[in-house]
Amino acid sequence: MSTALLSNRLKELEYSKIIEQVPSPHTRGKAYRLTEAGQELFAVLDQMGTWAQRWLRRDITSDENLDPDILMWELRQVSLMAERKVESRRVVQFQLSGVPVEKRSYWLVFEPEDTDICVRDPGHEVDLWITAHFRTLIEIWLGHKTIAGARRDESLRLEGNRAEIKAFTDWFALSHFAKAGAEPARQLPGA
Repeated sequence: MSTALLSNRLKELEYSKIIEQVPSPHTRGKAYRLTEAGQELFAVLDQMGTWAQRWLRRDITSDENLDPDILMWELRQVSLMAERKVESRRVVQFQLSGVPVEKRSYWLVFEPEDTDICVRDPGHEVDLWITAHFRTLIEIWLGHKTIAGARRDESLRLEGNRAEIKAFTDWFALSHFAKAGAEPARQLPGA
């Protein structure tokens, strides 16, 4: 979904008392967390997400629902929540195809105390280069395709030393619903 749509949905959820803003533990900004009502709703939403992965896969990955900003933000957030620590700065550059020119390059900068997303070259030496069509990264993130499979069919290229390439499979966190995404897609009757 687009960042504008995400922002509107977050405001609606906050207004409905499903989520609330709290100080971010990792940055100077704000973060969201589920309220008590939101926690009760989570089991229902979890099942709906699993259902969508099985039955609405084509809709989930339609062009109008894809935005690289959201994927990069998710990778950063999961990295922060996992509290993976690096001893020294590591920089990963993404070169994406299938997106507008202004969304073709991203950098994730892993620091000992933080992970940052950059849309302009941060000026640091790059440790790992990732080249792919944006849809490939989404399909991997959703569990529809594996990293190994994407590398074999050359829809994903990783360039860097072996340690950085191996580390990619650890920090490229999959969606919460990737397990359902790895299952064969199902088709709704009449669809």
